[in-house]
Amino acid sequence: DQASNRILKQGPATPIPADSMTVQKCIDGCAAAGFSSAGVEFGKECFCDNVTYPPGQSEQMNECNKPCTGDGSRICGGSDRVLIYNKPATPPVITYRGRIEVYRVDTNALLGYLAREAPTNKITTFSTVDKAQIVTFQAQSGATSATQLEFTKENTADNFPFLGLVQGFISADSDLEPGTIDYLLVSGTPHSEPGATPQTGSNAPNVATGRTNLKFESSVWSIDFSTGALIPQWVNSNGSRPAETIVYNPSARVIFVVGDVVKFKQYQGEQNDYALKFKFVQIP
Repeated sequence: DQASNRILKQGPATPIPADSMTVQKCIDGCAAAGFSSAGVEFGKECFCDNVTYPPGQSEQMNECNKPCTGDGSRICGGSDRVLIYNKPATPPVITYRGRIEVYRVDTNALLGYLAREAPTNKITTFSTVDKAQIVTFQAQSGATSATQLEFTKENTADNFPFLGLVQGFISADSDLEPGTIDYLLVSGTPHSEPGATPQTGSNAPNVATGRTNLKFESSVWSIDFSTGALIPQWVNSNGSRPAETIVYNPSARVIFVVGDVVKFKQYQGEQNDYALKFKFVQIP
């Protein structure tokens, strides 16, 4: 690398003093300027660009022998030798499409699929595969897990595009807390940002019952791609993420997401309720 013919031809967003150069400062400075490649040279110089470093221009690493002026434990290139760091390519985002299987926790029995048709008040239950709700979402290709996902309903039976969580009808407020009977419903919602606290606005249960007070969140799904395990995660109004259990009431055919199972069952007077778990199954 020579001054008359630089491999990296640009500089960092803010000049870095020659007596305090480090590898990380150079990488951060180039990233701030919008470049994917950062190179340190002569112990004190930083250059930036967007390049795929040609293998034919590689030199022996022992020719990079100048300690960084701001961190003597690291090497910042050499004389006419630039040590280049390239930002790893971001994996592409792809769209996943599938159904949600519903299992009974204590027996691991497959009960059916989250249904697109809600029997009452737009509250989701489970049904046969031909009546299953198909959902799509986006995540990075090759990821082992993902959180705060928003599921779009492909074959929706209402005017709300996302499958999210909605505050329960008799919940005192929108937070799930130990010692309370408060619960959530799986139902149709509009959009809310990932990590957002409970949102006020129209949603499927509100419309079905003529209410306006039931709050919602849409970016609530976490997935383990190796198993398909799917977990809904609510965010309380203070930003905390409560422990949750998915519970099914066979009498009402309703799926609840609750914070305190014991209190909830005591209020319901239902001893036949049982815990569920969800699994995402990808389809073409």
